[in-house]
Amino acid sequence: MRRTEFLEALRDALNSEIAPEDIRNNLDYYDQYIRSEMAGGKSEEEVTDELGDPQLIAKTIIDTAAAGGSASPEGYSPADGYGPTGDTTGESGGSDIARETRESRKREDTEEQGRDGGHVHFHEIDLGKWYVRLAAVLIVFFVMFLLFLVLGGAFVFIFRYGGVIICFLLVYWLIRRLFG
Repeated sequence: MRRTEFLEALRDALNSEIAPEDIRNNLDYYDQYIRSEMAGGKSEEEVTDELGDPQLIAKTIIDTAAAGGSASPEGYSPADGYGPTGDTTGESGGSDIARETRESRKREDTEEQGRDGGHVHFHEIDLGKWYVRLAAVLIVFFVMFLLFLVLGGAFVFIFRYGGVIICFLLVYWLIRRLFG
């Protein structure tokens, strides 16, 4: 996909979903990112393939805005460029602001683990990935197989020995009636 097609698809997906200023900021961000990567020797197609589906990117931006977050790229300033520090080379790791942000996130993660005893909790399963869906289907089939195995074994037992069991129950009932 070419850069213009990517940006057009992103614009169409974001249109009327978030504020026009946020649409512009996101389009500028991705345009600058693609251009920077192209300046580094990659083709438009390689960069847009690495970025992924613009519809999915738009959904993430819209969901972030709906959750109360900023719909503009984190740390993005149209005057500075696409990196969190205005670094348009794509290497934002060297700045003080980026380093402080990373360290702050690490501290928050460490504090959260400390409060929680270091245990990791899973609250939801993302069924959007093909291998998670496959695992879910396999688990369902396995549970159904076990259920049929147990019920089938019970039915085989009943059919095989059901006549004998019924005969013993009839004899028992007759003896109780006659002598009881």
